[in-house]
Amino acid sequence: MAHLILFSKPQCTQCDTTKRALHRKGLDVDSGDFTVIDVSEDVEAYNFVRSLGYLQVPVVVVTDGTYEELIDTTHPAMVLESWSGFRPDSINTMLEEYPELGSILELEPIA
Repeated sequence: MAHLILFSKPQCTQCDTTKRALHRKGLDVDSGDFTVIDVSEDVEAYNFVRSLGYLQVPVVVVTDGTYEELIDTTHPAMVLESWSGFRPDSINTMLEEYPELGSILELEPIA
């Protein structure tokens, strides 16, 4: 099963916009539909984002495991998809490819 992780930091407009877009698509962080990790407080998260080649947040990662499994160096989870920045097109594509993350059938596309 796919999991969604949003790497973010405080006072990041694109991070907040991405989180709101996910919420409009029916995904709720409080319900556990996705996880938000603050890279300014988590050095492992910061290093992981850098290891993917990204230099700015937000970074959205779809993985086959949890965040803890993703950063586990002995048996890491696999990154299925990732991107950086506010990308409504990528959010729509992700939800089509991984329907278990949320239902987009009842919701309007993000413009």
